[in-house]
Amino acid sequence: MLTHFINIINTDNEDFHLRFITQTDKDNFNHFEVCTALSSFGCIEIVPQENTTLDPVIRSLIRDAITMLALLLEKQQNDTLLADQKSLFKSVVSQRTRELEQSNRDLKREVTERARIEKQLQESQKLIQQIIETTPNLIYIYNLVARKNEFANRKLTEILGYSAEDIVELDADLLETLLHPDDISAAIAHHNKLRSADSDLPITITYRARHRDGTWRWLRCRELPFARSADNKVTKILGLAEDITESVKAEQTRKLYEQRLRQSQKIEAIGTLAGGISHDFNNILAAILGYADLARLDLEENSHPYQHIGEVIKAGHRAKELVNRILTFTRQEHLGKIPVQLGTLLQETVALIRKQMPATIEVKTDINPQSGNILADPGQIHQMVQNLCNNAAQSMNQQGTLVMKLRSREFSDEDMITHPYSLPGTYQHLSITDTGTGIAQEHLERIFDPYFTTRNMGEGSGMGLAVVAGIVKSHDGFIEVESKTGTGTTFNLYFPADTSTHPNGLTSKHTALPRGREHILIVDDEKSIVAMTKMRVERLGYTTTALTSSKDALELFMADPDQFDLVITDLGMPEYTGDQLAEKMFRVRPRLPVIICSGYNSHIDFNIETISACCRFLMKPVTHEELARSIRDALRA
Repeated sequence: MLTHFINIINTDNEDFHLRFITQTDKDNFNHFEVCTALSSFGCIEIVPQENTTLDPVIRSLIRDAITMLALLLEKQQNDTLLADQKSLFKSVVSQRTRELEQSNRDLKREVTERARIEKQLQESQKLIQQIIETTPNLIYIYNLVARKNEFANRKLTEILGYSAEDIVELDADLLETLLHPDDISAAIAHHNKLRSADSDLPITITYRARHRDGTWRWLRCRELPFARSADNKVTKILGLAEDITESVKAEQTRKLYEQRLRQSQKIEAIGTLAGGISHDFNNILAAILGYADLARLDLEENSHPYQHIGEVIKAGHRAKELVNRILTFTRQEHLGKIPVQLGTLLQETVALIRKQMPATIEVKTDINPQSGNILADPGQIHQMVQNLCNNAAQSMNQQGTLVMKLRSREFSDEDMITHPYSLPGTYQHLSITDTGTGIAQEHLERIFDPYFTTRNMGEGSGMGLAVVAGIVKSHDGFIEVESKTGTGTTFNLYFPADTSTHPNGLTSKHTALPRGREHILIVDDEKSIVAMTKMRVERLGYTTTALTSSKDALELFMADPDQFDLVITDLGMPEYTGDQLAEKMFRVRPRLPVIICSGYNSHIDFNIETISACCRFLMKPVTHEELARSIRDALRA
């Protein structure tokens, strides 16, 4: 009888132990074989019982059990290995999952950061573009090798009238296309300096660039290296250009005003000097002309002394005109206009000009003596003609021909088309032609501008033609110029003719002058002037009282205000000036006729008519005829 127990025990370490408890015949079963066979599987403990024998069937069962057990054990091992591998795989998968999640988070952050950077870059580019396009300066990139502009902002259009595309597409060399011819060499030298520059510091240059409309604009450019070649040569430059045209014009205007100020100061100094001496000089002339007039009255008209004294009187009047011209030029004197026989005045002026001109210049005249009169200041007309002749002599380089013509000319309504400054009527047409170098067409419109001159420094102030234009305009005339370079110049001057009749020429002693028997008070601080005036007035039939003190004259007048019919007084006197003396007399006798004389018109800082309607003014020196008519006119008034 085989009794056995098979227990399968599950231990803590999950190993399987098979315990066999058998009681059998040991001959029928070799339990040691079984133990040996089972022990090879490990973890199997077989406890045999002595004297145990296994039945073949049992043996077969045990072997099947062992085989199954082996399979179970192998499965267990495989399951364990698989569990281990699965656990390892799960661990690896989990680790990789965590790594992938971290990578995804990193990638997301990177994408977000890149998007942020790209947005900032776009905003920066937009800001830079806005700055470039809204800056008040021109920004450009210039290729030194190709000599082409590769970039320019919109300021280019505002400054030079070109678009950036226009500049890029220009076929010709950009410097020769845009820069002023006088500035190209400086620009090339500047670019050569930049081409070999070691540092990237900017270099400044100023030049003129041509606007699309043909005008020139001044640009101040700061340029620095922008790109270099393999041998470290600068190939491109970045430039920042500022339009300084208005500043340059302002500086030129400032310099012009400074020049004008200096010239005005010089003229003012001359005027002050002329004003200071004119009074005394005209007093001297007054004595000379006055005594000469008195001497002529006692001579026979056909005698040589009479003629000689006449030449003295003419010379005195020329001296008077000389003083007047100086005062006129210095803006210290403004003379009135009188009827002038222009032909006679021009002949006298030409006679003086011939003496001043070099012998290498031939002066020709074609003056119509019947041209008639104009209302003019003789001194200013003389100055005008002399300025034009001096200009002509300089343009001819002191050698050539000067032609002066005078004709009368009638202007109609139709003539206003070709002569826009004319009015219908009769004009005296004076033309002065030279064979000089002529005037360039671009200068014709500016030749009458004050201080404009094409001559070198020291060869002229540019005031001559400006004075001429001012004199012509002040005489209600107009001036036209015809000139071509190399063929000479013609100045055509037109003055309205004076058709009224006026006395002219020197008065002979037989000419009937206004006379009278009134009592006249003569006051002048110059003894010679007082004596000469007294004799001239008495020769006209008047009774005179002559004094050299204005204070004494006032006291004499106040003693008996009605004893005098007329007062002739000098302006510049000590104690009381002529106007002060007249005012004090008018307070006592408002209708008293007074004639105030002066050798310097600018000393009059008052309006005579505000003193009295009976007040008159005479500029020294006074001719005998002027004195006679002025006395009579004042007494009538």
